[in-house]
Amino acid sequence: MSESGELQVVTRSLGLAAHVWDQQATALEAASARVSVMNMNRMEAGIFQIIVAPYDAVVAQVSARCEEGSHSMHGIASALELSARTYSQAEQDTASNILRVHAMQGI
Repeated sequence: MSESGELQVVTRSLGLAAHVWDQQATALEAASARVSVMNMNRMEAGIFQIIVAPYDAVVAQVSARCEEGSHSMHGIASALELSARTYSQAEQDTASNILRVHAMQGI
């Protein structure tokens, strides 16, 4: 059975949204990788050596939050894909049930 036009729009929209979430999650992973190499050593800090430890702590936190966000965004994308599949399967099941009932009633 083919999906109704409205359901196709919904499932396609969910699929596109999932794709966008996955793309953004990948971008966040890349940001995490870029941030994680921004640690500073005392030689680089020069006269600002007092800020090295707090700066490195901030770098670690930003990198960790980016990684955490990326995992969550992949999870959102998976949930959207699952929703699209569930809608599609429910539509197919409903259509099959309607046809089976009509066949049983001789309609």
